[in-house]
Amino acid sequence: MLEAYFVMDHDCKKSSDMNLTVLCRAIDHAFRILAERGVRPPAHICVQTDNATREQRNQHTFLFFCWAVAKGLWGSASPMFYLPGHSHNECDQRFVPVAAALMRSDCLQTPDDI
Repeated sequence: MLEAYFVMDHDCKKSSDMNLTVLCRAIDHAFRILAERGVRPPAHICVQTDNATREQRNQHTFLFFCWAVAKGLWGSASPMFYLPGHSHNECDQRFVPVAAALMRSDCLQTPDDI
């Protein structure tokens, strides 16, 4: 399991393009870590996201997963979308300490500040 955080400018557009870019970077990072450890990539990938159609739950995301399976990046994929108000999973739980750490910061100007 990989836990990755991406910090973007406040005016960065929220869209499926941005989410898929971030997802690809996270997958690339995870595969690199596995390669360094001499471990093969998983045959199945599961991606948990919220239920937002603008960013994740849409045809672009499903086409990406279909393309990745067809190209052999992994054997199968499970994009998981939770019902509105019911997404209290690991992702949501991890946001609490991250938000608390950000709130304690006086000034965040550079990536090192974060």
